[in-house]
Amino acid sequence: MKKGVAEATLYVYGFFLLFCYLLILVLLSFFGSGFEEKLVAAEVNANKVSLLAYLQTPVEFAGMSINMRELIIHSYYSKDYGLLDEKTREIFGKLYPKKGCLTWNMDFLVDGNSVHEIKNYNGDEQNIAGAEMSMVYEDKKMEVRLAEIC
Repeated sequence: MKKGVAEATLYVYGFFLLFCYLLILVLLSFFGSGFEEKLVAAEVNANKVSLLAYLQTPVEFAGMSINMRELIIHSYYSKDYGLLDEKTREIFGKLYPKKGCLTWNMDFLVDGNSVHEIKNYNGDEQNIAGAEMSMVYEDKKMEVRLAEIC
């Protein structure tokens, strides 16, 4: 062998190992980010389940058992949100803090306009996860938005 051919072969071998190492890093980072996206999607689904469970929670109102969805409708038409605020804070007070999310805010909209808010946090909202549910009553489209502040 000529002088330098062995060193050149060694360099080619080294570059091949470096290429394999970089390829493995790229593949691992690709699959790692996909896993993170699945975790975020699972968190969003958990928020939707929490909001759906909230809307189906039974409450006592005027000697009758109704659910929170019906209480929201009643509160909108009567313009009295006292019982809605009380029951909402009672329900979500048992759930928070959870998984790093310290508190929550709730917003009620009718035909796209905010009609009532329940705010537990008035600071600078940095990291928010949330869910939204719509319902139609008579000719009104009502939305309930839950925002978790983490």
